[in-house]
Amino acid sequence: MKSVQLETMPAKGVLLILNKSLKLIILPTEECNFRCKYCYENFEIGKMNPEVVMGIKNLIKNRSDDLEFLYLDWFGGEPLLAFDIIRDIMEYSISLSEKYNFAVSSGMTTNGSLLTANKHKELNELKVTRFQISFDGDSPIHDTLRVTKHNSGSFDIIYNNLLNFHDSDTDNNITVRMHLNRNNLESVESFLEKLHRDVGNDNRFSILVEQLRKMGGKNDSKIPVINEERERQSSYKRIIEKSKSLGFRTLSPMDDEIHVCYASMFSSYVIRSKGEIGKCTVALYDDKNTIGFLSTNGKVQLDKKKLEYWVRGQFSKNPEQLACPLYSR
Repeated sequence: MKSVQLETMPAKGVLLILNKSLKLIILPTEECNFRCKYCYENFEIGKMNPEVVMGIKNLIKNRSDDLEFLYLDWFGGEPLLAFDIIRDIMEYSISLSEKYNFAVSSGMTTNGSLLTANKHKELNELKVTRFQISFDGDSPIHDTLRVTKHNSGSFDIIYNNLLNFHDSDTDNNITVRMHLNRNNLESVESFLEKLHRDVGNDNRFSILVEQLRKMGGKNDSKIPVINEERERQSSYKRIIEKSKSLGFRTLSPMDDEIHVCYASMFSSYVIRSKGEIGKCTVALYDDKNTIGFLSTNGKVQLDKKKLEYWVRGQFSKNPEQLACPLYSR
């Protein structure tokens, strides 16, 4: 295998020998057209500048002749506000994959408001085929938490985009992420029944059950999280059983298999809009999550000690460190 040298920071740098896969979580913009009540982002950084876009493209090019798998995940902000950047990087990556014979796979975390049927089709052609969209229950509850930038409800526009996708023949997959809180279990069940009535057993849809959490946002003190562990487990069980009874493929943290967070993986990096490199999409404003910087020529500067913190589970084999290196000891 051909080794790849990454630029290092003075006194703290590290020379990495990367394996044959590379996962980049890219924030093409950190702006958003929503202002969800529990969001932890501050939206102070806007669209990715051309120098960072060129750096990403050069990074992929520099890796191309020893790469077997390239995973590009789109995050934000709302990534579809910067669709031109997504198109640019995906088209370039696909052209490199055809030249150097490596596989490209891509997904997106989106609020779903801009994910029209036409956008689904175009993204599919760009090999962006996996999407995660969050709901907080049926419209009365959802619209109190997931509001637009103008403080209006968002349920109808997102849900209609799901239905338009259901009516299409686009071969994409949508994970509907359900956030559980103290007040919304009946509403979540109502939503699942509604979704089942409207999409039937369309196997392109799956359900991910998660707890609403305090993630450092300005409204953390007002978020109705479920604090008691027994109540959390009971709520998981209730919604998982409901989802499965309706025939949905259902995922949750209660699954038996050991979860390995992307942040604990060696070859997974978050590229922010100004070129900062991190490991975690939650701890965007935590200094220990800024582990380096991407140059326009595709060279990567990394801080060895910070990187070691995030990947320590790979050496310790500690399940908690592998599952969440940010919050584990």
